[in-house]
Amino acid sequence: MQRSNAPTVSLVAYIRRALALVAGVLLATVVNAANVTVTWNFSPSPTTVNISANETVTWNGVFATHPLRQATDNTFTVAGSTLIANTGTSVTRSFSTPGTFYFVCEAHPTLMRTTVVVTAACPAPRLILMAMARSKPSPTAC
Repeated sequence: MQRSNAPTVSLVAYIRRALALVAGVLLATVVNAANVTVTWNFSPSPTTVNISANETVTWNGVFATHPLRQATDNTFTVAGSTLIANTGTSVTRSFSTPGTFYFVCEAHPTLMRTTVVVTAACPAPRLILMAMARSKPSPTAC
């Protein structure tokens, strides 16, 4: 029987490499999920956006003819709303606070509406080796 000249990898080194790979995949997923795009025209798409806190929404449209305003509530009333954009073709907003936010076209308030629902951001995942864990991690809503 011949011995292999291939280097041996200890179980601990193998586990470390596997955990590093999993951590890299998890972090890449979180970074890539941070932006949603809304097409801003007579039929906005999507009309409802669900994101986590600290993520962004980008509206693409012609704001000179479809001024984007943030309404104060789900009635999408233009009166009392805040102007977001009335020039250009793209605007991006970052949302740091959980809640529901309403956006409306100043010129077409019954046709052009978008609702942005922001939930609390999940904490970064904890990586624990089972052999090293002394207690169970507390459950989270994420």
